[in-house]
Amino acid sequence: MANPFKDFTVHLVSGDVIYQEGDSGIMMYVIQSGVVELFRQVNGQRISYGALEKGDFFGEMSLLLERQDRTTSAVVLEDANLVEIDATLFDKMIRGNIEIAVRMMRKLSLRLREREMEMEAGDLSQAQAAAAAPQPAVPAAAPPEPVSVAPPATVSAPLPVAGPPIPAAPVPPPAMPAPPSPPVAATPEVPPAAEIPSAPEPPVLAPRRVQRPSAPPQTLEQVRGKSPDAHAAFSTEDGTVHLPLVSDEAAIGRFDPVTGMRPEVDVSAIDINRSVSRHHARVQRGPDGYTLTEEVGALNGTFINGTRLVTGESTPLQDGDEIGLGVVRLRFHVLSG
Repeated sequence: MANPFKDFTVHLVSGDVIYQEGDSGIMMYVIQSGVVELFRQVNGQRISYGALEKGDFFGEMSLLLERQDRTTSAVVLEDANLVEIDATLFDKMIRGNIEIAVRMMRKLSLRLREREMEMEAGDLSQAQAAAAAPQPAVPAAAPPEPVSVAPPATVSAPLPVAGPPIPAAPVPPPAMPAPPSPPVAATPEVPPAAEIPSAPEPPVLAPRRVQRPSAPPQTLEQVRGKSPDAHAAFSTEDGTVHLPLVSDEAAIGRFDPVTGMRPEVDVSAIDINRSVSRHHARVQRGPDGYTLTEEVGALNGTFINGTRLVTGESTPLQDGDEIGLGVVRLRFHVLSG
C-alpha cells in the first residue's frame, strides 16, 4: 500500500516548533495525524488560534503570496505526521482535487471576516474612549450690551375733511312668519321576518393516516439490468440504494453546489448528516483487484470492515467488504469477474 505523500511527509514530536512568527516560508502543511497549535504574541501575551487536527492545513499564505513572512507560530501539541507542500506539489493537488481549493477559499474568507470584526471592535473601542474622555469647558457667553432705543415720535391724527353728508342705509322690512309644517305620517311597523334555521355544520373528520410502503430493495440482478456496464457497486445495508461503478476509477463523495461537481459515487441522498466530504475517497480497479483510498482533506474517516484507512494509502477492497464513510455504511459488491 504505497503512500503517494511518503516522500513529502515529516514526523514531529510534541513540542517541536514548525515555524515562528516572522519567518520566511515557502511551504504549507497538511496534518495526517497529530495536533498542531497556531498562536501569536501580541504585547507579550500569547493568543492561540486553536488546535488543528487530521485533515486540517496551515501555512498556506506564505505559499500563495510568494514567501510572505509567517503571521503566526506553529508548534506540535501531539506527535504529528505532516505533509510538506511546496508550489509544485500544491499545483498538482489543486488540479487533482478541487475541494482543496474550495476549502482554502472558505478559510481565507473566514479569516478576512475575523480581521474585519477585529477592526470594527477597535473602531468601537476608540469611539467609546473618545466619548468617555472629559470635554474641555466652554466659556460662558458675555451678556449682551444694552441697546438704547429712542422713543417713537408722536404722530398727530389728521383733521377731518369737510364734504357732503353721507345718506343713512335703508331699513329692511320685517320678516314674514314661516308657514306651519305639515304633519308627518307615522311609519308603519314592519313585522319581523321569520327566523330561518341555519343549516347543520358538517362533521369534522379526523385526518386519516396514510400508510406508504418503503421502497422495495433492489437485487444485484436489477442493478446489472439498469447498469449493464457496471462491474461493481456499493449498496446500503437494507438494499434500497445501489451505486454502480462503470469506470476503473471513481471518486466517492457528495455533490458540491459551489463548484457544481458531482462525484461518480454520489452519497448525497443517503448522507443526511453530511459526514462525508465533497471529495472523500477514491476506488480503483486494477490488475490485482480493487483498492480504496482516502483523499486528503476527508475529515470524518474512511473505514473497511471497521479499520480506519490512512490518508493517501491504497487499501485492497474485496467483495462483501463493509465500507464506512463518516457515519455512512455501504456494502461493496463485485458484479463481474
